[in-house]
Amino acid sequence: MLSTQLNDLSCIACKARKVRCSRVKPRCDRCETRGIDCCYPKRVKRQSAHEKRGITRNNTVLSTILGRLQRLEEQSTNNNFHDAPEPTAPSASAASTTPSSHFDSDNSPISISSVTRADPLKILEDAIDQMRRLKLQFYSRQVITGTIHIPTDLAKEWLHNYFARTSNNLFRSLINRQLIEMMPDIIDLPHVHLDPVVLILYFAILYIGCVFNANNLHASQVSHYATSCYLACLRALPYWQREVQGSTMDFVAALFMAQVALLCSDDDLAWQMHQHTCDFARALGLHNIDRGDYAGFRDEARSDEDREGFWQLIQIDLVVRLVLNKPPLITADTWKVNLPWLNSSQPPADIHATTFIIHSRVTLIVMHFFGILDEAGMGDGELQRCTEELCHEIKDLLLDWQARDWLLAPSAHKGEEFTKTDVVITGYTFIIFMLRKVGIIGPHLTKSTTGTPGLLSPLALEASRRVIEISIELCNMFPYPEGLSMVLVYYRPDIAIALLYSHVLHSTDDPGIVEDMDRLGKLSKCVCFISHGCRELAPIGRAMETLNRMMTDQGVSA
Repeated sequence: MLSTQLNDLSCIACKARKVRCSRVKPRCDRCETRGIDCCYPKRVKRQSAHEKRGITRNNTVLSTILGRLQRLEEQSTNNNFHDAPEPTAPSASAASTTPSSHFDSDNSPISISSVTRADPLKILEDAIDQMRRLKLQFYSRQVITGTIHIPTDLAKEWLHNYFARTSNNLFRSLINRQLIEMMPDIIDLPHVHLDPVVLILYFAILYIGCVFNANNLHASQVSHYATSCYLACLRALPYWQREVQGSTMDFVAALFMAQVALLCSDDDLAWQMHQHTCDFARALGLHNIDRGDYAGFRDEARSDEDREGFWQLIQIDLVVRLVLNKPPLITADTWKVNLPWLNSSQPPADIHATTFIIHSRVTLIVMHFFGILDEAGMGDGELQRCTEELCHEIKDLLLDWQARDWLLAPSAHKGEEFTKTDVVITGYTFIIFMLRKVGIIGPHLTKSTTGTPGLLSPLALEASRRVIEISIELCNMFPYPEGLSMVLVYYRPDIAIALLYSHVLHSTDDPGIVEDMDRLGKLSKCVCFISHGCRELAPIGRAMETLNRMMTDQGVSA
């Protein structure tokens, strides 16, 4: 009689790399050499031929993703929604099989606690936290059941638009553009194997290309395809994390994954990917480009591109530290990277070069701010005075470059419009968060008409007005849910909005109230229009309606 005992399976790592496995337990020879964990899969019953292709994905890995997202959801619920009614969880049979389901109308009550009705900032913060929780719920379902299909022609268009944008120079020299542009034609071929790191980079670039360059698509289509791209990144993520080695491709994938996770309201994943990015950057020597031991120092053009990318990475690190309240990473160590074009006779004179110079000067000011913040022995009054001086430097910088007039000048491409808009809103966002960091803008904006320092700061009010005006422009530029989410989670305008609502409610004798109400009314219309029918964004629309009713109840009108 033949033996019924089957041979052991290859470990998961060897199987993914398509190499021979020694099948030694608990760790095979290759995993022992590479110093990684060795995990052997369990045998499963043979599936029938009529089942869908792709159903053989590792359910354990996908369950890990589900568990992580559910933990994030529970954490958000416990921290921010003790007073809010919990929406009924959808049954398994009701879960949609397409990522576009989150665009359906939802009439379930999403209320705002009566405790927070007098505090515009609390109302907006609760609404944004609830939006995050609903988005994480949606991703946790769709990462298992969602169908992912990106039409080839759309993928090629988004890739072309992405690489055509001059503002997308974030370590572009490290991206294998030829490989990425081949992906739409080869990704669905049955005998082509693509490393997870390539899939993450490809779908992250597609996500950015879809959200920022979605031409002639309905809002629901943009949401559907953008969600599909992010789900594809999530599915490839655990496979990549098991075999990551800190290569150039790993660095670029982590960098782009951090951006996409932030745009998709997953701050925890964005922070994790940002940590990987900074670790890989140090391992690759990108923080010592001008120290003499950098691999690309003989290629001046390549070095300039990497210098520019590193300065953008510094700004990202400052944003993460200031806005997400995280510790410094790449800026915590010693680094030596000059500004690009310093060795050139004449720097590039285009929109991208101009915005990069403004961003770099703002970055230096914010670095100075953190240097002052880290000094011991400085009193609160002196710290606030120094911070206001630095904020005035940012404001004067934008005015010196005539940023507003330059912003209003017509551009031939949508990408150029966004590039110009981004530099201005980023500068004013830095001002607001710097003032908040040192207590000039308090945590509660509406305690009284005289007890809130933020209401007495003309600089904070002016910055808030500019942020709201530019947020309206961005909503008109990207009039779909992913565009509104980008504005809310990337630029964090909730403090500016709450500050202006508080100013309108408590400073009725200000002659500028009419203009402020007009700004808030326009923004409210944009938010309510885009969020209509999108369950995840419903809390934002209702929060704006609540704030408008608060003004009406107090008799404030234009």
